[in-house]
Amino acid sequence: MKKYYLLIAFIIVLTVFLFIDKEFKQACINNQCFDLEVVTSRKDQIKGLSGRESLDSNKGMLFIYNQEQLVSIWMKEMKFSLDIIWINSKKEVVHIERGVLPCGEDYCANFSAKAKYVLEVNANQDIAIGDQVDLK
Repeated sequence: MKKYYLLIAFIIVLTVFLFIDKEFKQACINNQCFDLEVVTSRKDQIKGLSGRESLDSNKGMLFIYNQEQLVSIWMKEMKFSLDIIWINSKKEVVHIERGVLPCGEDYCANFSAKAKYVLEVNANQDIAIGDQVDLK
């Protein structure tokens, strides 16, 4: 009977561990909250917000990685500018690219920083390096 309870406890802990990051619905930074579209698959990370006409002012896209790593972002096929916010595993803002414009026809800039999470929101947000991010 003890083994049965241990197995159930292990399954519950494993389930929580595997899926907790994917359950984020909102990111709040300095009394400013964004409803999230969470992206974890490589295919969806590559596509990101490309091809969309706009993003509501209270929305954002959160990219989640398995661990802190160098994450590169570009604005291929984007139609509006963004603030791109890199966040470490302690949920602190570690790098920001502000007002990133869509790619030109001949060139597409690539922006990189080490992070566990990357948040894309409309340009010109009042967010600074060192700010704490509350992922809910």
